[in-house]
Amino acid sequence: LQEFDLQQAREVCGQEIADPAFLLPWSAWVQPSALVNAMLDHPLITVRTGLHAHQLSPWDAGGWALALSDGSRLQASIVILANAFGELSPVPLALDRARGQLSSVPAREGQELQAIVCRDGYITPAVNGLHTIGATIQYDDDDGSPRESDDAENFQRLQRLLPGFAQSADQLQSGRVSWRATTQDRLPMVGKLAEGLYASLAHGSRGIACAPLCAEFIAAMMMNEPLPLAAEWVGRLDPLGLFRALIAVQAARLTALLEILYATGLRVSELVALPRSAARAKDPMLTIRGKGGRERLVPLSEPALAAMRAWLALLGELRPGLSNTPWL
Repeated sequence: LQEFDLQQAREVCGQEIADPAFLLPWSAWVQPSALVNAMLDHPLITVRTGLHAHQLSPWDAGGWALALSDGSRLQASIVILANAFGELSPVPLALDRARGQLSSVPAREGQELQAIVCRDGYITPAVNGLHTIGATIQYDDDDGSPRESDDAENFQRLQRLLPGFAQSADQLQSGRVSWRATTQDRLPMVGKLAEGLYASLAHGSRGIACAPLCAEFIAAMMMNEPLPLAAEWVGRLDPLGLFRALIAVQAARLTALLEILYATGLRVSELVALPRSAARAKDPMLTIRGKGGRERLVPLSEPALAAMRAWLALLGELRPGLSNTPWL
């Protein structure tokens, strides 16, 4: 890693750059399709295209069976799900879909770019006559059509990198729209799902960089060999980690509700309608709103109070999208 002042950064990239920069001298960029094709060109790899995988189920003889759209089935003792979003997984996985759109600007004489420039976005040197600029990010957006508003956003991103490289958003051309598989902590999901079933998922926009290492990670787990990463990463990348956390939260919630019901004698209808605001931060009491909107205070036993606090603590550890329920 080399730190460059503004003038040095300009000399390296060949254009007027917005700020001083760091250079990664051993970094590189590749065309993903060419790299993947080279990886697949192996005598022990058979590629089947034009088919959809419909169902993955345990195989009677051990291992897993995959049903394909042409009616055929594949059986294997070990299966690795490497399909971004974890389709066909036998357990639920907490994955998000993040839409992204690329834009491009034609290469121009005198405007040659000699290095990738990136910060909160990026622009590449010209490939086949086009510089690629990216990328927007929108959650819960299934629109697959390119949008001018995204090109305008990418233009602003470009201005923060190379001011003046393009004069207006009208110079940008809409590029590809696709979806990243992401997680709340932005780490991929890598590891064991079930006996003989592994996953390498949610690499976001960093698949080329991290998927090969994750493949070595899975191979080492399968062969019981030394891991290429510290042992703590087994837990951090565990694809079942959030699933187990949700199970623990549900168990803690049921325990808390039963303890509150036993300690207070509330009606079940009152219990299941309790808002989180009913729990008083300092006092071992619940605020109950009964018929006619009348409120009353109900004391909690020590076991009920401990169970409720344990559940709320576990709930608070979940990602915001899963922990913002207003109900106890």
